[in-house]
Amino acid sequence: MVRLFVLGNKETGLHFSPFAWRTIIALSYKEIAYDLEILNLSEVGPKIMKMTDGKWKLIPVVQFDDGKIFYESFDIAVELEKRYPTPQLFPNGLTNAKFYEAYFIAHLIPVFKRVIPNMLPAFNEEDRVIFRESREASFKKTLEEFVGDIGSLKSAADLCFDPLRAALKHGAYLEGDHCKSLV
Repeated sequence: MVRLFVLGNKETGLHFSPFAWRTIIALSYKEIAYDLEILNLSEVGPKIMKMTDGKWKLIPVVQFDDGKIFYESFDIAVELEKRYPTPQLFPNGLTNAKFYEAYFIAHLIPVFKRVIPNMLPAFNEEDRVIFRESREASFKKTLEEFVGDIGSLKSAADLCFDPLRAALKHGAYLEGDHCKSLV
């Protein structure tokens, strides 16, 4: 069975990475059974580094039945497509899918990062400290300073979704001509 490693809170069962969600959606869409292993933040680096022989330290990570390990949600999706060709994740091809991936990284992740302080209560106490310290070191400011004005966050989010709204005026879906229910 496929094993999926995600960031979360083992005690509550919550997991909250948008990259892991993309992998969960892909697995669900393809109806692939998987075991979910939620790792506390303090466990992610050491566990993933050991699994990948020091090549990677972030989530999500998928380990297939044959023992092969893939990381980075897009690379995981490509591997899922190779191993389980139907239903297709990329009906319009990898180039089109890579465009959406690049758009997501360039435009939506910066907006998502601004809601990071809202994630703090979901972590256990030890991970809350690690999360805050690592993000503040990365952003070179406090989380509260990083978030800034919530009105500007809404404006930034609206701008990110404008191209998607424009595309969806011409059809119901960005990829393919139908949507498979995941519930």
